[in-house]
Amino acid sequence: MNSAEFISGARKIVQDNLLSQQFGVLALAHELGVSRSELYRRIKSTENKSASQFIREIRLEKAAELVKSRKYSIAEIAYMVGFNSPTYFSTCYKEYFGFSPSVRGENVFKTTARSSRESKKWVIPFVLVAISLLIFIGILSGNERHEIELEKSLAVLKFDYLGTDPKDSFLAIGLADEIINSLSNIDSLKVITGSSSFQIDKKEDFKKTGKNLGVNYLVDGSISYRKNQLRVTVKLVEVETGYQLWAKSYEEQFETFFDIQKEISERVADQLKVSFLPEEKFTLIGRRTTSIEAFELYLKAKKLGEKRYEEAVTKAINWLEQAVELDPSFAEAYAELSFLYGQWHYYGSLSREERDKMMGIFIKKALDLNPESPDVKLAKADYDFKNRNILNDSSEIISAFRAILKMKPNSDRCSYRLYQVLRSIGKYDAAHEYLENTVRMDPLNSFYKIVLARDLFWKKNEREKGFRIIVEEGLKDNPNRGTVHFKALMLADQPSSDYLSAIKVINKALGEQPYTYGYLYWGTLLALDLNLVPLAKKYAQLIQIKYPDNPIYTYEPAFKLCIIESRYEDALDLTKIWLENKGLDEKIAFANLAKIYFLQGKFKQSEEILIENFSHVFERIDNGQLTIDGIQLTDIAPIKSYIEVLREKGETNKAAFYSSFLCSYYNKHVQRVIWGEKMYSMDCYYLQDDINGFLSALNETFFITGNRLSIFSNLKS
Repeated sequence: MNSAEFISGARKIVQDNLLSQQFGVLALAHELGVSRSELYRRIKSTENKSASQFIREIRLEKAAELVKSRKYSIAEIAYMVGFNSPTYFSTCYKEYFGFSPSVRGENVFKTTARSSRESKKWVIPFVLVAISLLIFIGILSGNERHEIELEKSLAVLKFDYLGTDPKDSFLAIGLADEIINSLSNIDSLKVITGSSSFQIDKKEDFKKTGKNLGVNYLVDGSISYRKNQLRVTVKLVEVETGYQLWAKSYEEQFETFFDIQKEISERVADQLKVSFLPEEKFTLIGRRTTSIEAFELYLKAKKLGEKRYEEAVTKAINWLEQAVELDPSFAEAYAELSFLYGQWHYYGSLSREERDKMMGIFIKKALDLNPESPDVKLAKADYDFKNRNILNDSSEIISAFRAILKMKPNSDRCSYRLYQVLRSIGKYDAAHEYLENTVRMDPLNSFYKIVLARDLFWKKNEREKGFRIIVEEGLKDNPNRGTVHFKALMLADQPSSDYLSAIKVINKALGEQPYTYGYLYWGTLLALDLNLVPLAKKYAQLIQIKYPDNPIYTYEPAFKLCIIESRYEDALDLTKIWLENKGLDEKIAFANLAKIYFLQGKFKQSEEILIENFSHVFERIDNGQLTIDGIQLTDIAPIKSYIEVLREKGETNKAAFYSSFLCSYYNKHVQRVIWGEKMYSMDCYYLQDDINGFLSALNETFFITGNRLSIFSNLKS
């Protein structure tokens, strides 16, 4: 029997059994004298659909004829074509034809049915796209019940795993994550990241969950997988009422997990092409990998990498390396490797040279494989952000991130990068909006909330609100490290200047996690502020042992200690070693060398270094080409040292010119650094050689308002 004869015979058997609600795949296979798997294979190869879909569509096509006849009620038609529920029949009918069976206009039916048949040519190679789109349609249709339309905001909870083999429990997270991934590119829908929604205890009531996540709709589901038999249930719930807007169950037999996902997607994608609102434009995101093992490693790595400490990042990198071994065409895994190598440098001991090398290797592989993937584009933009001149190239960097956010509007990582870029160039209000948007996307993410608290405390002058967030985050079972050191810094940097409590917070944290860089780094600062130099040296030495190549957490405190103790030769050696062997930024290195020579009284050597390495900066200031908006943070230290050298040489007018220029920058960009408001004013008076203004600013900050953090250590160094 050829394919056409087989399909024709199968169709006739189904039509002969329309009244039987029990007639299904097994019965059809039995009537045809084939196995269930053989039935699936032959229908799939010919009709590009599953056997159950084949049966259901024959029932629905017969139902359409009965609807057009206008002789029967909807309930009667449902039973006549083998559905045991009129409600379920109406749902299936609308999914297939794009309109309810109660809409009986013949012209509407012909147009829509034709579109439906044409749309069946589409094959969508993506995991659970259909479920994701049905969820979105459910939101839209659910809103018809309200006089006031609710915000289209949604969270996908972690699915329940009901199988017997624990190793397959990953499938529950994997399915939920794919739904989030597919919905995240719909501009009119706010979708919470899995980082937050998977934390939810599903014993909580819907209203509480919705409030915690800031959404009006929840998606929940379950999955069981045994002997290649998958059962998936999905439902969409309105938070306020608890009303179930939409639900669907799937049960099929396939060889692989991705076959299951693809089949579920194809089953309803044709109908959705017709029934989806025409004004809503979106692009379905393609399958990321064909290997379930690689996919599991990828998701585990992304989750672990977000913890932002060296051991977590390196383990995540190891998992991703295993993932690309399993699937060498996994572009998003290469993109994540590039991103995590950037994180490893910032949060660990990886040198900048090695970071740039590895990021370059992996981003090239990702781009070669899938340059149009939003995740790949984001990794490329992140690579450029780390390797380009932020001020000179800010417009291109910002444009790249904004283009990605347009493709994937619910990308928390992209929104956070825009916050960082805009903050770096002094666009603080715009930056803060992106930060708040990031927190809305991932409301239970401790890292984002801590950054928000930091900005509220030091940049927005909303100190009580910022401190309250830190305290609330610290009360969690597993608080982020940032809650500890920022709590300590906030305790020290307030009118009461509670350094004792701040030190206790750090010491307690170090007792539990002795070698955590954040505790050691900020503990060094607090110790120096209290003139506890031996304690500061202990912390700094531990950092050097644990993170030997980190310029922020290792070099900076070591250099500062050398200056505070007047060990200038040690400071010279330290800086030269880091410049030659550890990839220290040349601007930082040469500015520090000039500072050391100045402190030694070697003004000529200091000037020679400054002119040799920063003459282009000074010349641009002289001829008006460098504006205060064009100054980079690494330009400030050499300008300050040059002003000091000029005063020593007696060139007071030229020194005053540069001082005025730098003070204008301070006045406009006071928010650029955490303690800019108090330090920049003292810096300005010092550079202008205004001793009375300097003492007045010092008195106001240190004694009257009591915001003393970092003042003593900076004055001493």
